[in-house]
Amino acid sequence: DIFGDIIEMAQTMIDSNDNNRANNSKIRKYAQDAVKTTLHASKQIVIDTIKESFFSGDGYCGSDTPMPSNSLTISPKEFDFLNMLTVSPSSIVGKIMYENDENTGYVKMNKHFFENFDSGEPYSFEDLKGDILFTIQWDSSNQVYTVTDLQSVTKTQDFLTNYFSSIEYPDIRNIFKNAILYTIYGDGEQPKILNISTNELERLLQKVFSFCGKHKTTKPLNQNALDLVDETYEDIDSFFNFEDPEGIDFDEEDARIRQVLKFTDCDNFEIELPKTHIQDFVYFEGKYQNDDNIINTLNKAAKNAYENSEKNIDLQNFQISIYLMYIKKLPRALISSILSPKIFFPITVMYKSFINAVNDIDIKDLMKRLSKLFFQLIRKIFWVFIKEFWGFVKKDLLNFLKKQAQRIFSNKLKRYKAVISSLISLLTKLLDLLPIDNCESIFKTILNVINSALSAKVSISIPSILLALADKSSGYSTDNATMNAIEKISAAGIPVGPLYGRENKLPSLIKSIIEGNAEEIDMNSYMLGTNKEL
Repeated sequence: DIFGDIIEMAQTMIDSNDNNRANNSKIRKYAQDAVKTTLHASKQIVIDTIKESFFSGDGYCGSDTPMPSNSLTISPKEFDFLNMLTVSPSSIVGKIMYENDENTGYVKMNKHFFENFDSGEPYSFEDLKGDILFTIQWDSSNQVYTVTDLQSVTKTQDFLTNYFSSIEYPDIRNIFKNAILYTIYGDGEQPKILNISTNELERLLQKVFSFCGKHKTTKPLNQNALDLVDETYEDIDSFFNFEDPEGIDFDEEDARIRQVLKFTDCDNFEIELPKTHIQDFVYFEGKYQNDDNIINTLNKAAKNAYENSEKNIDLQNFQISIYLMYIKKLPRALISSILSPKIFFPITVMYKSFINAVNDIDIKDLMKRLSKLFFQLIRKIFWVFIKEFWGFVKKDLLNFLKKQAQRIFSNKLKRYKAVISSLISLLTKLLDLLPIDNCESIFKTILNVINSALSAKVSISIPSILLALADKSSGYSTDNATMNAIEKISAAGIPVGPLYGRENKLPSLIKSIIEGNAEEIDMNSYMLGTNKEL
């Protein structure tokens, strides 16, 4: 879990004295800001990836190729992966998944797909210039859309470009709303097939989000995280085998189907969520600031779980757990908002047109056939997000090292100053210059080393990666003694890191004992020896 591992590392670096730690406020802000930046870049990623798949190399056509036919039929199951069109835009879940009501000047295509079921009238899609790209009309007897006027534009590339420049692309509110939906689920009124589709999406994203690529010697992480994935990876279609159980959290899938909220960080405590949480979230949208509405909703769910547990688990633990759930759902909500019917539609239309497919094609089968397209689309967006999030976290890591250095220098260990300052400078330089070119390098070389060596509020001066280089230092160090003790205790299976997101007092106890003993030795000990011994 690439994102989860970075979150865990970040928690140990961020000052645990923060009064808002229970809300994971700093990490949540980092994740939300990373989503905002990624969302801005994702539209061009979508367009470029689709064009690359269809127009270049072994693609289906050239960019100047006209659409081969003027009409075709298309079933919702061919472009509605999430089964979103089974939900009314006026329902509670629909108000989260569909476009907002305000006029933005762009086409709210998902709503048009749904409204066409009942209108009985054809809908003509006009681009921003007022030109018709295509017309759709629902055929209720055959349960398909009839799509006509596809040859209104002269070039296939213009069809894609004009379509994507005219539709209303997901905004940041859509992403945050979907993250809330995936955290506390719906109101129980949505079709069961929607929960099944969400599980299938989760299976796909779990695999792609965990894929790190083969070892490469390209650019370091701080320059271009996208290079972490090997373009020559050939087993991509296996990611789109939705029956493959590898790496799947069946407990989470079962909880979603049963509509219960499961707190894995709180002894797997679970509750059946009241419908009012998601209803209040939708109702108060626009009445509160977006962030306040998110916080209020998550706190209500945590308090509800706390009361149902008969207060046997701390409220703060429930708060920490549900905020982490929400944070981890943010990149998933981003991808799910993009993989909606209006994004799939032109892909399916073009594919059916150029392979002359008359019969229906199941969307999951289509994704397997176009596995490289969707794999690249998802992983590119995800790694832009990871790169942005890492940029925020790295600042806290460097600040953490700075605080450690300052504490060392004020600890009257003057003889260590030259050694330690050079080592701290080395680690700081490593974070910027070391060629970290895949996930193994990220976590084994830097992140996991620091994460295991340091924990919140524990003043361990020299991370083990630096301690290995400091064998020339002389004299007894309480810092080194503390690290050695903690390392042996951890190796014995005793937890020394944060517990349920809160400070573990054991390392502080160990350090206090060692410092107290060292102080007594310094103040009151003496040596007695004979001349021979001397």
